[in-house]
Amino acid sequence: MKLPRSPLAALGFALIWLFLIVFVFYPLTRIFYDAFTNEAGQFTLINFYEFFTDSFYLRSLWKSLLLGAAAVVTTSVVGIAVAYLLIRYEFPSRPSPT
Repeated sequence: MKLPRSPLAALGFALIWLFLIVFVFYPLTRIFYDAFTNEAGQFTLINFYEFFTDSFYLRSLWKSLLLGAAAVVTTSVVGIAVAYLLIRYEFPSRPSPT
């Protein structure tokens, strides 16, 4: 048996989807459209050719990938260390597991 939704819950659900459409889906589709078209709106791959043949953009790409990898490694090390400490040691204010 399906329970009816309250109008407030339906409004909240609609607002979440509206936010996602306006601030996530539309900008992403616009970026993809602009990447594959020229100023006249015709399909082209020249934007990718120009990106991958320009040394400045390639250097920026590699530095961004290196930064992303460094962030993943660093946060993984810190997260695993904190998780180990939380599981391994008893802290005074921590409730005991039952």
